[in-house]
Amino acid sequence: MPDGSVYFTDVVYGWLHGRRPQSQLPNMVYRYDPSTNTTRAMADLISRPNGITRSPDGSVIYVGDTGVNVGDGTLDYTAQRAIYAHTQKTTPSGTGANAGPFLTDRRVFALPYVGVADGLKTDTQGNLWGLSTDGLHVWDASGNFLGKVLIEDEQQGGNFGFGKPGEVYIVGGNVLFKMEVASTVIGTGVYSE
Repeated sequence: MPDGSVYFTDVVYGWLHGRRPQSQLPNMVYRYDPSTNTTRAMADLISRPNGITRSPDGSVIYVGDTGVNVGDGTLDYTAQRAIYAHTQKTTPSGTGANAGPFLTDRRVFALPYVGVADGLKTDTQGNLWGLSTDGLHVWDASGNFLGKVLIEDEQQGGNFGFGKPGEVYIVGGNVLFKMEVASTVIGTGVYSE
């Protein structure tokens, strides 16, 4: 975040896959503040929060819910799989209230057409990108679906990130793809000269 804090999700998949001990905290969205060395819960009621990013100005926090992915290789299509938007608000100091920040106004931002969206990122134009089982999906800042880049083998995509302007990298399994897009596509908080 612009203030140096870090939002992150903590979901049980590492435990379900035998990569870490069982979590002692619930599946939630958390915020670490390096200035106070504290971490606190920020959002709940998301079945499996997995993937988080912010709008370019930091006022909106997007969280993907991968609840459809049970974690044992099966999918429950009746479970949650939306992308939620939250408004980040801070109470002005001197009001006697806790200054926050807080995440408020949770709303459904988008629903991937296939699977779930993980590895959420935004570009400097405010578009939200998310990797799903059939490819890389893109929505504008209003939640309108702009399109997707198909990935032939769903096992080949696990996460993605922006590189230099016009570069998107997709990783997963034993592969790394470099995708070239319009040079105006720049990842939020990623590249500056």
